[in-house]
Order: sequence, then structure tokens, then C-alpha cells
Amino acid sequence: MSGLSRNEIIFLGLLLLVGSCALFFAARSPKSPYPDRVVLIVVDTLRRDHVGVYGGRAETPHIDKLAARGQAAPRALASFPSTTMSMGALFAGLTPSIESGNSERSLSWTSETWCGLSRVAPPGSKTCFPAGIPTLPEQMRSADFETIGVTSNPLLYRPAGFERGFDIWEEAGAPDGSAGPGNEGGSRLTQGAYGGTTAGSVLSAVRAALGKRSQDRFFLYVHFMDAHDFELAGVSYAEGVKRADAGVGQLLQLLDEQGLLEDSLVVLTSDHGERLGEKHPVEGRDQHFGNPPFDYLLRVPLISVPPLFEFPHYAARSQDLAQLILARAGALAGRPPVFLSVSEVFLSEWDWQTLRSGRWKGAFRRDGSRALLFDLKEDPGEKTDLSEVYPDRLNRMRYRVSILAREYSGSSSHQGIQSAEVERLRSMGDIEALDSATPRAAD
Repeated sequence: MSGLSRNEIIFLGLLLLVGSCALFFAARSPKSPYPDRVVLIVVDTLRRDHVGVYGGRAETPHIDKLAARGQAAPRALASFPSTTMSMGALFAGLTPSIESGNSERSLSWTSETWCGLSRVAPPGSKTCFPAGIPTLPEQMRSADFETIGVTSNPLLYRPAGFERGFDIWEEAGAPDGSAGPGNEGGSRLTQGAYGGTTAGSVLSAVRAALGKRSQDRFFLYVHFMDAHDFELAGVSYAEGVKRADAGVGQLLQLLDEQGLLEDSLVVLTSDHGERLGEKHPVEGRDQHFGNPPFDYLLRVPLISVPPLFEFPHYAARSQDLAQLILARAGALAGRPPVFLSVSEVFLSEWDWQTLRSGRWKGAFRRDGSRALLFDLKEDPGEKTDLSEVYPDRLNRMRYRVSILAREYSGSSSHQGIQSAEVERLRSMGDIEALDSATPRAAD
């Protein structure tokens, strides 16, 4: 340092010392509170009481291991017992409903109501997400996450609108246009671009999607169908759940091998449950078609690593999950107005309207012919109707339902479902007759 004065040498020494301290403290400073990646796993038709960490009846070691690293919310609820409705709620952060402005009659299922957001849709809208309603992937993309979606549920395939906001979108069982076995008819378990809708095909689609990514900061949504398709696969529901769990384990292993699990938020949930022969004061519909929606159709797992909830007993619904994910990812763009309190779940179906509020659940036929009241704390299986025991409580819930029905009213159009949607639903075996007065609801 010849030529420098004593003061200049001291000054440079101080600069070096300050720089070294800055580097030291920068290296020791806490990491960003926000994750580098967000992974949302949806296991279709997964009842909470069939997941091991919840005391379940099926073997789910991989889901249980995930929960052991984070948090298993004990009171999560689906917003609707059907895929398009609950996934619409999850992606839009809005409560789904089927309303025509006249809640005193059964409704037809139309292309404007099948995803439950027709009340906020412009006239003629045919997709699940009306223009102007930002979706979860769109908001994640606005926060500089690359967005990757892999689904195996045909109801979510294009052109339903669930692909909106995804930079990369793969449909595991969608035909790829090529000829040959697996792409011409046959079971959707074995056909399509990635070999079908089972977990192995989903994982192939995930590998392909990850191979297309441009960065390691991403939002990844993966949808498994093995629990939903247990009958189609010729196995028990518990076996279907076990197969889905194995798929979840392989997905997490794949991400770990690529160094993509560290510093990631992983959230696992389901769109709804399944009916497995339970009996009630009214028959309702089988599988997961509700009308009315018994609680095993609504109770779903919600597992997150790291923990998502400051108060884990919060009864998070599908429409709440979008906001929770966005907030944890540092991407929250403002919460839409809501009419429901945090303890309420309002379900407006084709034949019934239901309100779940705290420990109480009231169900009301649209035509006024029947009303039910259940105490979910004392009677979680909904075996005993208390409508005659607590008529005042029932009437208060009925009044609340009438208010919510007006708030969530939507289109009065009764157009038929578009032919592409009809074929998609028939391929899943989720409809019996679309030309009946009150057709059976599909996912």
C-alpha cells in the first residue's frame, strides 16, 4: 500500500472490517419466511377417517410420515361433496353454490352451475372460473412462482378452466392423439397421454412437467385418483386409499431426489369423501353425491409441512385453503368478500340446502317436505334427527339458510350441459341420466 497516507490506510482497513461484518451477519441472517416452492397434493375422494394420522382405517404410511414432519389439521372440511365444486372453491377462494334465485324447488344441473360460481360469471360463461376472478395459480404466478399442474381427474381437463393460470399443464389420462393401444377406447385407468389415471401415470406426468420447468421457484399441483377409482380398479376403498398413499410417497421421493423438497411448503388434502354404506334418517344418494351431504363427505385431511395453521383447530374449508396458501407463500393479493362466518359451511345442492354451524347441522329439502337437525358433537354419524326436539334452533338455521341462499344466488339459466362435458362425465361413470328432472350429480 505504498503511496497511501496513514489515514487512508486506516480508512481502508475500516472498510474491510465493515464489509467482513456485513458478510458475516448476512450469512447468519434468518432465511426468508416464505417458501421457495409450494406443492399442493389433492387425493381425490379421500375420507379423513381413512388416514392413519387421523386414526384411520386404511394404510397410509407415507401421508402419516408427511404429517409427522408438520401438522395435521383436525377439522378441515370440503366446501362441497364433488370435485368441480370443491376444486372450484379451492382455486377461486369462493364458496360454491347452486342457486337459481328460486330456492324452493330442485334444480337442473347445467353447464352454468356445475362448478358453483355462476353467480359471479358473465352471461354465457362456460368454464368453471369466470373472467375477472383470479385463480390460485394465477395469483401464484403473479408472485413470480412458475406454475405447474398435473391432474388425473377428467372433470378437470380442458376446457373446464382449471388449467387457467398454469404455465405447464399435464392431463395424465388425456388422449395424446397418437394411435395404438391405450389411446383408442378402453378403461381410462390405462389410456391417455401418460398411460392412464392411476398413480404411476400421474408420476410420469409429474416427471415430464418438472422437466419442462424453467426455474426451481414453482407452485406444483398434483391430483391423484386412486381412491376415487377403487371400484373401477376392482379393489376395496381401503386398497384404493393405500394405492394413492403409495403415489404420494413416490411423489415426495421424486421431489426429494431432485432437491426440491427443502424450503418447500407441502400441503395435502382432498376434494371430498365417499359414502361407504352408512345409514341415516333419509336415504340421500350413494357414493359422494350428497343430497344431503353427510359429514363423511365433507371431513377431509389437511396436512402441511411446515405447519400452515397458528390455531390448528380452525375449521378450514376448501375456499379458505387458497387464502392460507397465498398468505404463507407471500402472495396474498387481498381476500374477497365473504358471507360465511369461520364456523359455517353452506351447501346448496340440487335437492337440499344444508348449513353446518359449529356442532349443529341443519338440512332442508328445497320443496319444504323435510328438514333435519343433527348434533355433530353427540351424533357424528348423523343417525338421529333432532328437528322435533329443537324446533327453535332448526328455524333459526332455516332462516340463516334463506339469507345465504340469496347471497349466493346465481344464474337462472337451465341450458343443457355441453356435449363434451356429458361425454367426460359418462366416461367417469358419474352420471346415470342427464335428461331426468333432477339428474344425479357428478363430481
